[in-house]
Amino acid sequence: LALDAAESTALVEAVRDLGPMWSVGVRQEGAFFNDITAGDRTESWDYDLWRWEAAVNYRFRRNARLRVSYQDIRFPDAPDLDGTMFALQLHLWTR
Repeated sequence: LALDAAESTALVEAVRDLGPMWSVGVRQEGAFFNDITAGDRTESWDYDLWRWEAAVNYRFRRNARLRVSYQDIRFPDAPDLDGTMFALQLHLWTR
C-alpha cells in the first residue's frame, strides 16, 4: 500500500539581545498536512497547526542559560486539541 503523505512547514523567528546576559525571542510556526488516499477512501493523516512562542533568556554563566517561555498551539480543524504551555528550561553546554 503506497500512501502519498506530505507535510509543509513554515517558521519565522526573531531574537533580540538586551545586553550580555538577557535576550528575548518570538517564533511563529505552521505545519500543514495533505490528505492521503487509499483505494476509494481519502482522509487527513494529521491536523494542521499554528504555534507561536515567546521566551526570555538569562545567561548567568558562559555555558549556562535559564529560559522561561510561553507557547500557544492552535489546531484549526480540531479546536479541542488547542493548548498552551509555560516552560522553565536550564540549558548547559560544553565547548
